[in-house]
Amino acid sequence: MQIALNNVPTKSFSMLLARYLQGQIDEKTWGKIMKTIDQQGISSVERKAYTRFLTELYTPRHVA
Repeated sequence: MQIALNNVPTKSFSMLLARYLQGQIDEKTWGKIMKTIDQQGISSVERKAYTRFLTELYTPRHVA
């Protein structure tokens, strides 16, 4: 991981990491996520938006 991860919100990234460690995100997908987060030229705002989006994407939905 690059230093750029310091600009990622702790809560969103921690939630993604927890889902990965629990097996809810597979290795291949995690690699793609990290490749995007570590990419040069992406601003901290874009990284934050990306991690928030993925956190929402992987949050289970309750069907009423």
